[in-house]
Amino acid sequence: MTWDMQVIEWIYEGVQGTVLNPFMVAISRLGDGGVLWISIGLILIFIPKHRKTAILMFISLALGYLIGDLLIKNLIQRPRPFMVNPALKLLISPPVSYSFPSGHTVSSFASAVVLARRASKRFYGLFWLLIAFVMGISRVYLSVHYPTDVFAGMILGSLVACFVLWLEKNQGKIVRKEK
Repeated sequence: MTWDMQVIEWIYEGVQGTVLNPFMVAISRLGDGGVLWISIGLILIFIPKHRKTAILMFISLALGYLIGDLLIKNLIQRPRPFMVNPALKLLISPPVSYSFPSGHTVSSFASAVVLARRASKRFYGLFWLLIAFVMGISRVYLSVHYPTDVFAGMILGSLVACFVLWLEKNQGKIVRKEK
C-alpha cells in the first residue's frame, strides 16, 4: 500500500465522521467547477480598480483547466482513491474524471496566487492562500484525491498564476514594435 493511500485511510478511519464533515463537504462544493473563484472574479470585474485582477484570475483559471484537467489528467489517468479502495464511502457525489492532479486545487491556487500577489495587504493574500490550501485538504479528507494529487495541483496552479502574472508584467518586453 502506498503512503498516499495510507494517509487517505488514516483520515477515513480516524478523522472522518467528526464535526469536520459538513465543513469539508461545503468547502469542496465551493470548488466545484471553480464556482468560488469565478464568483469572486465576477464581483471584482465590476470594481474598476480590481478589473485587471479579475481578468488575470480568469486567464489563470482557464489555463489551469486546460493544462490540468484536459491535458495532464488524461495523460496520467490515475484512478481516484475510492476506486482503488471500494471500502471508502464518499460524503459527496463521486467525481468522474481522473485523480491527478486535483482540479479543485489547481483552480484554487491559480486564483489565490493571483489574488495574493495583487492584494493590497499581506493579510488578504494569506487569506486567499489559506482558502486554497483548505480546498485541497478537503479533497483528500473526502477520499477523492491522494495527497500527491493535491500537492501537484498546488504547484501547477501556482506556476500557472505566476506565468500569467509574469506575462502581464512583461508584455511590453515580449512583444516589441517593429520599426
